Amino acid sequence: MCLDGRTRVFRRSENGREVLIYKVTSGGTCVLTTQCLLSGGNFPAESIAEAKTELAAIPAGVFSELMVRSTPFRSFVLQDYSKLLSGMFSIVDEVSFATLEQKLARRLLADADDAGYVSKTHQQLASDVNSVREVVSRHLGEWERSGWVANHRGRVEIRDRAALASLKMA
Repeated sequence: MCLDGRTRVFRRSENGREVLIYKVTSGGTCVLTTQCLLSGGNFPAESIAEAKTELAAIPAGVFSELMVRSTPFRSFVLQDYSKLLSGMFSIVDEVSFATLEQKLARRLLADADDAGYVSKTHQQLASDVNSVREVVSRHLGEWERSGWVANHRGRVEIRDRAALASLKMA
């Protein structure tokens, strides 16, 4: 469980390309970790903290014992697992059906701080949307010319949330 902070869970191909699977934020749990605990399997991805992060973990044996003996714990795990698995379908839909512009707009809107800044490089954004930096930079450049964003070193400033949101909903 992520007590504080944020982690990104991703897969890396043999050639080093990353695909974001999902993020775990404060109060959330990792669906793949739960799946591994339930099945006894190995973690099939990687996870990296994106901010100062505090995590809580319990040994597999304790997890199994709590699943058997504690109805509230079992209910929490199964409800959270169901919610997270449901969210995985959204990810599958996005990967399968959303355009790159839609994915990039969603990612910017989701990662923006209160002031509208996304503290990520174009390369990091490309990894998040399963693309390459050059293509992401091209889209961000077009959006900058349209006044939707401003590109800065290591971050993107959202200047027109409504324009990005219109792409997100398309």
